[in-house]
Order: sequence, then structure tokens, then C-alpha cells
Amino acid sequence: YEIKPRKNIENREEHVRKAYAGKDYLKELILNKFIFIEFTKHNDPYARPIAIPFYEKDNKRHNISDMMIKNGHAVSYDGGKKTL
Repeated sequence: YEIKPRKNIENREEHVRKAYAGKDYLKELILNKFIFIEFTKHNDPYARPIAIPFYEKDNKRHNISDMMIKNGHAVSYDGGKKTL
């Protein structure tokens, strides 16, 4: 979801509301925490490095991207056509 989606998008207000909910959830996850970035051995199709953000709690690593997806605030993207 995007905070400033196209004007002609269906259910634009709902789209914006979900974007803000995702932003608030992310802030709750990472605010005032040390974030660790792990780079994979592979790059994306445009030669950009792929990184995975983590934070630690109770000596356990938590994948921030996976948590955002699991809680409905993000979707997995493999480089194909985006869907909402």
C-alpha cells in the first residue's frame, strides 16, 4: 500500500489507511531498537544488493520483512508485475 497512491485507484481512502497502519506497525517494531542488516549473496536483476533487516529480542533474531508480510502490512515481491 502507498500513502500517496494514484488519484484514480479504487478504494483510495482504504489504501491510504492501510499504508498508515503499516507505517505505524513498522515504527512499533523498530523504534529505539538496534537494526541489523544482512546482505544476501545475490543481487536483484538490476545488480542492486538484496538486504534482510532484523532486530534481536530475547537472543532471537526477528526478520522485519517477514513480520510485515505475516501481519498483512506488506506482500512478497519477486520482480514480476505488482498486485495489490
